[in-house]
This record gives sequence, structure tokens and C-alpha cells, in this order.
Amino acid sequence: RLKPAAVRYSAEVTIDRLRLLTKEHHCLEVVQGFRSALVDMKKRMEGVGQAAFEARFREVLAACLAEHQLQPRAMGLRFCVLLGSLWLPRPLA
Repeated sequence: RLKPAAVRYSAEVTIDRLRLLTKEHHCLEVVQGFRSALVDMKKRMEGVGQAAFEARFREVLAACLAEHQLQPRAMGLRFCVLLGSLWLPRPLA
């Protein structure tokens, strides 16, 4: 007899061209905490120009994780840079 597949949750937020992802976890409440921190980060990054993005991102990341009492390694926090829009100077017709 096959066991039913265990449900796993993860959080994902995109800030400009940077996608932040967390590890999968079986507890929805844990992942909601991850997501809350990521959404908080996204809100704080609104309106930050490209020139100041990296420095501001570092500040916001440290502040949000501290406020939510989270560690990047415990969250399985990963980053993915989205480059798709850089390859095409204009939409194809």
C-alpha cells in the first residue's frame, strides 16, 4: 500500500530581478513566518534605485531576518537572478 505524499510548503518572493526562495517545510506556520519576512523585505525595497540596490538589500535582509528572528541557513534561503529581460532589447512582434 502506498503512503499518501506528504505536503510540503515553501515561500517565494521576487524583488526587482532577484527571486528569493526558501526551503520546503512540512509545517505551514513555519513557512508563513518565512513568507512574512520576505514580504516585509519586498515592501522595504520598494522605490530603491538600481545604484543603491545592493547596499539597501543587505541592510533590509539583515534587519528583516533579525526582526522575524530567522536565520538564512535555517530558512534555506536561496537567491535566483532573473536575466530574461536583459537578452531582448524589445518585445518580439
